[in-house]
Amino acid sequence: MFNSIASKGAIAVLGLVSVAGGVAAAVAPHADAAASPSAASCTVVTIHKGSTGALVKTLQSRLGGLTADGVFGNLTLAKVKAFQKSHGLTADGVVGPKTWTALGGFPCSNGGSNTTVVTKQVASGIDFLSVRTGPGTGYARVAKLSPGTKVTGIINGGWMKITSGGYAGKYVAASYLIDVPKVGPKPPTSNVHGWIATTGGITATVRSGPGFNYGVLGHKASGAAVSGTQVNADWVKIAGGYINRGEIETTSSSLTRVNAQIPVSQLCAVNGAYNSPNSFDPGYTVNTTRYINCSAGRALDSLQAAYKAKFGHYANIDLAYRDWAEQQYWYNKLGPAQANKPGTSNHGMGLAVDFQEWHGHTTEFDWGGVGSNWLRANGGKYGFTQPYAYGTTGESYHFNFTG
Repeated sequence: MFNSIASKGAIAVLGLVSVAGGVAAAVAPHADAAASPSAASCTVVTIHKGSTGALVKTLQSRLGGLTADGVFGNLTLAKVKAFQKSHGLTADGVVGPKTWTALGGFPCSNGGSNTTVVTKQVASGIDFLSVRTGPGTGYARVAKLSPGTKVTGIINGGWMKITSGGYAGKYVAASYLIDVPKVGPKPPTSNVHGWIATTGGITATVRSGPGFNYGVLGHKASGAAVSGTQVNADWVKIAGGYINRGEIETTSSSLTRVNAQIPVSQLCAVNGAYNSPNSFDPGYTVNTTRYINCSAGRALDSLQAAYKAKFGHYANIDLAYRDWAEQQYWYNKLGPAQANKPGTSNHGMGLAVDFQEWHGHTTEFDWGGVGSNWLRANGGKYGFTQPYAYGTTGESYHFNFTG
């Protein structure tokens, strides 16, 4: 019988759904799932345009005629489609089990056995991660790990072999593991006084506790004065609830004096793995560093971990913080219908993200796209909200960090 690698809610994942009381009920497995330990020794990882890393380098080397730079861009996409067409496969540019087979098989160890011991933690957004007796879904499940659980081991072929603790010698799927967040010293309790930093009528969320898992009690208007006590790096206790520290500007009550003029030293770099693979004006490439409010950035990392656990890849990002010159560029290019004047955009406070945009095509983050739908349904769990009604002329890919 097929068992799941990981379970999320009541969604089938490689053959199981979780139901009330934590009991798993069998459903029809994916056609490409491993049927037994002897059928496959690792999980085949699907890659596509926007993917990066060692698997992409292997793909590029096998296709030939490409620089093996590890970035799945337009040239690699064209090569994949041509290869698929010549081998009688669906030419969709997605490298899954059938395409890997045609290319000589999935590289379970990706060119060699890794021996580096690393510590990871189970990603959020799933109910549990299965611990198995071997590196495949056909092996017996012996335990379940909750999100946030740390595991130490060696990763090869999409599986981690645990090397310490009670499950030493057992395996977990590496695709559901993330880096352990760096935790600095706990900041001392301090008083905070400032003003809500969001603009354009966007409100900041007041919650019943210091976390996104707490209920919403109300909202604070843009520019409203707030005072409270900072309880940790990201949350401030105010009268009537808690508000995310990222929503509070402490420099000036005149937001236009701060907006789009924040030194990048006061912001945090967005993980480059989230970057859109496209190049576009003014001067963006896949390697351009994006910046964001630091509290928003930590929330974005949690959102991205959940998104990758669901779809197998990160939600690509075009834009985050925009300084005055860049906001002026977009205002001149798009006009007031699609861009705010410099000094009035939530991008200028590092509190907005534009996921990948591709005008004229049905894409992941267009209205009705799987990415846009997931973000609208789940973004609020990480403090990100969509300000536009579904299907309107508003930007389907734009989300504000409102806490």
